[in-house]
Amino acid sequence: MQTVGADWLDAMYDVLSDSRRRDVLYELESVGEVDVDGLTEAVHRRERARVETSAVDPNSIRLSLCHNHLPLLAERGIIEYEPAIDRVAQGDRFDEVEPTVTKARQCEDRSTEASMDGWEC
Repeated sequence: MQTVGADWLDAMYDVLSDSRRRDVLYELESVGEVDVDGLTEAVHRRERARVETSAVDPNSIRLSLCHNHLPLLAERGIIEYEPAIDRVAQGDRFDEVEPTVTKARQCEDRSTEASMDGWEC
């Protein structure tokens, strides 16, 4: 694991500040690799669970993933994104963010009531 500097931390927290990007990382944490349709479906499920309406449009999710979120995550090496074959997978730097992704997921899913290494949800 590389030494973590302020620039890297800023970039990581920028990535994690968006719920749709977190949903992408949660799915990749679970499955490792997925096609864009499967990823869109997973993000759509999580968004419907968070929002009390089913008005979240899968097509708009796919567009934002393909044109915004996936390229940004790929640029930072967190994921591999191959648009020509609609493939998304964990990138070389995924392991650097995975512990924080895991804790964020636990907080969002409210899967634990207890403190997690000093974090309280």
